[in-house]
Amino acid sequence: MKKITYLFKSLEGAYAPNTIRSYRSDYMHYSDWCQKYHYDPFNIHEEQFADYILQMGETLTVATIQRRVASLSSIFNLTKSTNPTKEPVVILTFKKLRRKFGKPQKQATPLTYDILTKLKDVCSDDIVGLRNKLLLQLGYETMRRRSEICQFKFEDLQHFGDHKHALLLRHSKTD
Repeated sequence: MKKITYLFKSLEGAYAPNTIRSYRSDYMHYSDWCQKYHYDPFNIHEEQFADYILQMGETLTVATIQRRVASLSSIFNLTKSTNPTKEPVVILTFKKLRRKFGKPQKQATPLTYDILTKLKDVCSDDIVGLRNKLLLQLGYETMRRRSEICQFKFEDLQHFGDHKHALLLRHSKTD
């Protein structure tokens, strides 16, 4: 247990808080499963890990399982433990699960020009409404995520003349 506590402490500052929270949650789910079957979480055979994936397939979506397996793979690598997620039996089990239950993930509705116009039309003309219009336009023009737009600073905007601009992206979800 000290090993995993130390790991999560060492991740602070290197990973986003949401990533660490996901890693911790995914590890706790896996650790509870291992404890139920008296397995050592850091010394598990690939067949046992494949069983873990199949059991998750009974109640969870393929996307959730994929995220958990990716989190656990990172944890195994960061702790220099044997990584069963890369073993052929685990890869094949996951492929079977994806073929059986997989379906495309629901994508967010894109911000089209028509939707942008409707959203801006309902914004008030006071300072809050003007800010909201600016943020909506900024999101539309730059195709940035909400978290990326929230980090916007005017000094990140560069003017190149001829109505050309560039916007510095300081941090992305995919960093």
